[in-house]
Amino acid sequence: MMPRNGFLLFGTVVLLLGQAVSLAAELTYPLTIHAGDHARTHSVVEFSLPEQARADVAWELVDERGIATPTQSLLGQPRRFVWPLSEPLSAGQSRNYTLRAVPPSPLSHRAEAPRGPGLRDTEGKHSLRDAAEEILTYHTATSPPPAGIAAYYARSGHIHPLKTPSGKIVTAEFPADHAHQHGVFFAWVQTQFAGHEVDFWNQGKRIGNVRHRRVVESQAGQVYAGFVSELEHLDLTAGEKVVLHETWRVMAMTVEDAYLIDIESTQTAATDEPLKIQKYHYGGFGWRGPSDWLLPKDMNGATSCEFLTSAGQDRVQGNHTRPQWVSVTGQVSGDLGTVAIFGHPTNRHHPQPVRLHPDKPYFCFAPCVLGEFEITQAQPLTSRYRIITHDGPARPEMYDQRVRDWALPITVR
Repeated sequence: MMPRNGFLLFGTVVLLLGQAVSLAAELTYPLTIHAGDHARTHSVVEFSLPEQARADVAWELVDERGIATPTQSLLGQPRRFVWPLSEPLSAGQSRNYTLRAVPPSPLSHRAEAPRGPGLRDTEGKHSLRDAAEEILTYHTATSPPPAGIAAYYARSGHIHPLKTPSGKIVTAEFPADHAHQHGVFFAWVQTQFAGHEVDFWNQGKRIGNVRHRRVVESQAGQVYAGFVSELEHLDLTAGEKVVLHETWRVMAMTVEDAYLIDIESTQTAATDEPLKIQKYHYGGFGWRGPSDWLLPKDMNGATSCEFLTSAGQDRVQGNHTRPQWVSVTGQVSGDLGTVAIFGHPTNRHHPQPVRLHPDKPYFCFAPCVLGEFEITQAQPLTSRYRIITHDGPARPEMYDQRVRDWALPITVR
């Protein structure tokens, strides 16, 4: 006689196999991608599900040879999917796929977890990973500064470390020269709120700060790992009054031999009072590199890291220009590591001016360089940035291609 749990397992398998047959028969759609006027290599492709397609199941793409490619829904957008192109697509070329629902596996609980993007949330740190390798860590708990640095430099709601695929760290937290710079972060400098100054960037003034509020959503699949978080920008002249609500949507994946991280920030006034961002020479979306990349002022032009912009300019020539991208390359444990960042065409004042520091491993995208603007409840500010980290020297051709992919994406029908 079959044991009771045997009947249960048999029934489960029959049920799931029936679901699989139903999904295979009913949930398939043709999908075609078009390269447009540019060749595409390792491009990130996005598409929306057909209206009649179910958003509560997993989907994959099958090419004309029968080879399947996984896709993954975007954070907060269950009907919009993403995948990295695995094979090049020439300019003007199209490729056909079948979009099909992935049936549930009846024995999936016995299978080992596949290698791929993952999450780890421990001790106030939310880490995005590729298999066992850390890509980045977002700080949900307030990080205390090290000994010798004042307690008011404590911070949450920032990314550190940010790494290359070989594990090189290309950010710093609480650098001794500028303890208010925290890896990858977003803060405004010269602002007016309710008739007085608030500086969210320079924590040493003790009149403003930014902190993490909560993680809204996390996701890890076969394409990327990511999360949605909420942050608060605080006016410290009136206790801890929340001036801005901010939402980050962060997704990290491996594309080719590099890490690709997308960060979307939406800032909205927390009250009826607008936040006035005043004209200033820095402030906005910032990156701080390792302290080993500092340029001592007595080195007569020698440098421990190299800045490069899309216009071929260095840190001095490129300051307050409006490049498509900025990269910084430096030595980490005897080998080169590089970080490159660029903004989306929908960003305010795109391409945005950049502040490239003359001797510190730091830069930011600063739309405030071009003049004053307001953030209100009716007019929030949405900003999108793409970060690429990789080992070795800068790769201008790759960055140019990623810019084209973002500005002129592959079309999907």
